[in-house]
Amino acid sequence: LVAAEPTYAESVLTQLATHEIDLLVLDLGMPGVTGSRWIRALRDAHPDLHIIVMTANQDTRTRDAVLAAGVEAYLLKQGETQT
Repeated sequence: LVAAEPTYAESVLTQLATHEIDLLVLDLGMPGVTGSRWIRALRDAHPDLHIIVMTANQDTRTRDAVLAAGVEAYLLKQGETQT
């Protein structure tokens, strides 16, 4: 079991290179992540990796592009935070 919370794209790549990771929950707003192009590169390098995108981006073109790039799910962050 590996649980990590990288804060930028390069650290995601480091984690993938050093650990056997099955599932990546990815925020499209993370610095260094360039949408579907970046996801395609991940797919090419790690074909067995499952990717779930979690984002505040509601743009349907972005959603369609990352789904076409091979993510399993596109989840929207919505609502107010509870304190």
